[in-house]
Amino acid sequence: MEKDTVTIGRITEAKCLEHLTSLGYIVSLPFGGQARYDLLVDVNGKIIRVQIKSSQYKDGCVEFYTSSSHYLQGHHIHTVYEKNDIDYFMTELNNQYYLVPVEECGKQKKLRIDAPKSQANTTNIHWAKNYIAKEVLEAIE
Repeated sequence: MEKDTVTIGRITEAKCLEHLTSLGYIVSLPFGGQARYDLLVDVNGKIIRVQIKSSQYKDGCVEFYTSSSHYLQGHHIHTVYEKNDIDYFMTELNNQYYLVPVEECGKQKKLRIDAPKSQANTTNIHWAKNYIAKEVLEAIE
């Protein structure tokens, strides 16, 4: 049975929530669904706002969109997340969890897992291994 995008998103949220909780963090969920973030994480007394996004593997990368999408009066609206909305994006792919600062993202984010086929331009690569959620959280003071 094929899952719709809402179901896929909820599964990703549940996986990320379970992962953060299993690492020992206190996680809070906003009531009412009006917040731009999906959850709050207490990291050593500092509260970070996290937006969870489903991802896919494409061309050697973990790829996810960094905007919200909804319909308003018959128009499809895309809204990019900014620093005043959230602190991090979190995603999961194949049981690996990634946490990416919002200021490092545009409309779409690619985290490279595999080496690129062409070594000509490797200066702007964001390696997935540098965004492992557990390690990013441990580095937050």
